[in-house]
Amino acid sequence: MKTGNLALLAILCICLAGCDKNEIERKPVIMVGEFEGMIINTWDTIISGGYYSPAFFELDMDNDGIFDIKFQSVVTGSPGMGQIPSSKLISLHENAEILGFFTDDTIFKNRVIKINDQDYPVVITEIIKYGCIRISNTDEITSIRTSFKILPLDFGDIFGYNDSFSSEDFVLSSGSFSYYTADNLQDTVYVYQVIHLSNCNYFPPNEKYIGVLINNEESKLRLGWIKIELSGHSINIFQSGIQK
Repeated sequence: MKTGNLALLAILCICLAGCDKNEIERKPVIMVGEFEGMIINTWDTIISGGYYSPAFFELDMDNDGIFDIKFQSVVTGSPGMGQIPSSKLISLHENAEILGFFTDDTIFKNRVIKINDQDYPVVITEIIKYGCIRISNTDEITSIRTSFKILPLDFGDIFGYNDSFSSEDFVLSSGSFSYYTADNLQDTVYVYQVIHLSNCNYFPPNEKYIGVLINNEESKLRLGWIKIELSGHSINIFQSGIQK
């Protein structure tokens, strides 16, 4: 009898251990845009910041009272550089990670000199352009930078735990900017202009999805998505889904 009671007790303990109501078995991969088994939030919010007047919107994807992701839109700049519109995605804590990929941005330097000697004084203009796209075969490579960027997704795409994620700030869009100086040297005016082109593979300006991984001790790993659309520096945040 004693041996039988011990065996019964052991079986009961195993059953109780496997009946944790808070433990949910989640799929290691999800399809972008799916609703089944997901916490869905419809945001339908557009943000568009002004000149040094940022607009932002924060998402609590799993409705636990903690904001996970923030979108920001703002215009910066100066009288000399002009206005520079930009937008960003910001992970609000280290457990909110964004699906992406590592890439090398090669920065090219393009140099053009223009001389106008038809008038007085003579004007010599040197234009330097920096960007990720080669303009001429004579362009120099000034640097190669490795960065982690958001992977744009479409409805029906598949991703999972084994993909690459990172928790940081991401530039979604950024405007180009320039500045110049001018020196008078007796009968010659020398103009030096620098242009920084915004062409380093930022997020595409149309309706796309962003993959998300929420990782914390209570809910463990959860995969999710955010549906957005960029228009310039404005962000339309449609909807999000995260595993229950």
